[in-house]
Amino acid sequence: MARDPAAGDRPRHMVHRGLVGLGKAVIAASRWLAAFAGVAVGVVVQACRPLTWRRPVRREFMRTMQLAGIGSLATIVVVAILVGFAAVFQALYWEGILGQRDQVGRVVVPLIVRDIGPLLVGLILIGRSGSAVLMELAAIRVGGAYHMLDAQGVDPFLTLVVPRVVGLALSSVCLAIIFVAVSLLSGFVLARALDAVAFSLWQFLDHSLGNLATLDAVVLVLKSTLIGGVIGIVSTMAPLASPTAARDVNTLVPTGFVHSILAILLVSGLVGLVF
Repeated sequence: MARDPAAGDRPRHMVHRGLVGLGKAVIAASRWLAAFAGVAVGVVVQACRPLTWRRPVRREFMRTMQLAGIGSLATIVVVAILVGFAAVFQALYWEGILGQRDQVGRVVVPLIVRDIGPLLVGLILIGRSGSAVLMELAAIRVGGAYHMLDAQGVDPFLTLVVPRVVGLALSSVCLAIIFVAVSLLSGFVLARALDAVAFSLWQFLDHSLGNLATLDAVVLVLKSTLIGGVIGIVSTMAPLASPTAARDVNTLVPTGFVHSILAILLVSGLVGLVF
């Protein structure tokens, strides 16, 4: 029976195609990370320059703060109340039954401050503000306003990217602090209303916040700032990269959404690993 000489080459060709595909994916990921790092460094450098904050940049910054901060506030409060009911109230209820008064201060509050708060705020910002920024900049890129700014001598990076990234970063910090406060208060109010606890609000705050270290507050601010900044960078990079990418909104929005989620999870993991 004659042996097909091409049959022995098929596994070799499959391995070759797999290695080629892997190499292309690694190169694409490396280019994206390099572009991301370049945008991040550029935003930090330009944000520290007083000359950057001219009137058009300040106007875009305030508009981003209104979109991300005020626009997401109601959603943040509702989610924080639900977390307070699910986590803080349950901890207060069971520690009253079991007689362990250290669970809220030692376990639940640090968990909300360090992990749950920044991550949930980041997810809400991605859905409400990140997607809106991405679609807005895609329309600017396709509609010609981007080239119009460039033709007028206005740096699109300063006008379109810097205020949005900084605005999302500051909004993330403010919303995370509000999230932590509302979740703690809502859990205590429910526990008090159901007679699950007998101590006052001030005793609860002293008991809960007394076990928080300064490092926990630093992690909250740092992680929230980085998460908001990462969302801003991803949301501005994707539509401004090329007009071709900006035209395909049906692909652009899901891709930006996935990239933002992966980025904030990576940031959260790295900050938690370091601190």
